Amino acid sequence: MSNYSVEPIYLKSGDETLGADLYRPVMRFRKPPLIIMAHGFGAERKFGLPKFAERFAETGYAVLLF
Repeated sequence: MSNYSVEPIYLKSGDETLGADLYRPVMRFRKPPLIIMAHGFGAERKFGLPKFAERFAETGYAVLLF
């Protein structure tokens, strides 16, 4: 059993809809610190970044991965 959950998030920006994944740690804090991550090369969020987001979430950070 992992100590975090992953929830798909969809945000409106103008006429566009942005997809992201929200990694939520098991609540040690009411409002955990948040890290916002995105690829800098126009790649999809599934290309290599989830392993970093998972590690951050395991240590108590919330992560919004674009």
